[in-house]
Amino acid sequence: MAFSRPLASCMLLVCLLFSFSEAREILVGGKTDAWEIPSSEPESLNRWAGASRFQIGDSLGNIPSFYSKLFTHLASLFLLL
Repeated sequence: MAFSRPLASCMLLVCLLFSFSEAREILVGGKTDAWEIPSSEPESLNRWAGASRFQIGDSLGNIPSFYSKLFTHLASLFLLL
């Protein structure tokens, strides 16, 4: 029983360390159609990137509209279960 308390403390510490080291997936431009050529202002993606904060391990990407709609439908299906 005396061994389980230090073990639990170490496990909690490891979990906290992993939670602080998580990387994020960032949708470029903040919306699904932002990867396309901007129609109004050519510097809009530069402005978005300047206002965003990136960290080591983050990945930038774009979700095609088909996949984003599919993901939305699947997420709503799982919420109903």
